[in-house]
Amino acid sequence: MNIFIKNNWFKIAILVIILSSFIFLSQSNVINAISGACSSHGGVNCSLGRQLNGNVICNDGWKDSIAEYDFMMMCQNQQFSCNAIEWNNLSKKYNLDELSFKIKDIVDKMAVISKDVADFSKSIDYTTFYSLQFQHDALKKQYDQAFTITERECFAIGADRVSQKNLERMQLEFYNNQIQTEQNKLKQIEEDRQKNEEWYQAELKKLDELAQQSACPINSILEGDKCRCITGYSVYNSQCIFNLDYCRLTYGN
Repeated sequence: MNIFIKNNWFKIAILVIILSSFIFLSQSNVINAISGACSSHGGVNCSLGRQLNGNVICNDGWKDSIAEYDFMMMCQNQQFSCNAIEWNNLSKKYNLDELSFKIKDIVDKMAVISKDVADFSKSIDYTTFYSLQFQHDALKKQYDQAFTITERECFAIGADRVSQKNLERMQLEFYNNQIQTEQNKLKQIEEDRQKNEEWYQAELKKLDELAQQSACPINSILEGDKCRCITGYSVYNSQCIFNLDYCRLTYGN
């Protein structure tokens, strides 16, 4: 009777082990921050890094946000990741698929043994089961270590790619700013040239008017395109002479 109870407790213990020992979890962190001036632009895109002015870039590409990158908590905890192809290559490099297959194979063998766990009339090969359990734990430890290394390399690849993109983007922004500065200089030069041209034409017109006025006889001024004697003078033989002299020369003393 005691042996029967003992075997039952062994079976119950094995059942608990089977139900609790073989869960594999994988997690991924996604940041979808909506903050500040980016709230209407899909949130802050931390993966694009900071702009030259230190501000963030929104998810829709908007760059006029007043939020500063270094003060965004979600950007300080930014997680990077490699792509699917790079992850598959890393998985092969560290034998994740092979280790996972071996673990599954051991779990299947243990499941076969555990089929009789609820049948107290049947005996269980505890030696084989515990041997498989030991192999499972060892492989699981290897898998966890390999998975951790794979995640780290995946993070490094993603971070390096983002850093490279940020560098290229910052260089492009720098070149664009330089181009904009030169364009502004050219625009200012053109505006100055136009002002100088207008000033030159105005001065040229003044000189032309002075030249035309100098062509008029003495005691006359230019009005329109004709010369007119000033007040107190009259035309006599294409000259402007004093009215009294004009009267004397015309009508006599």
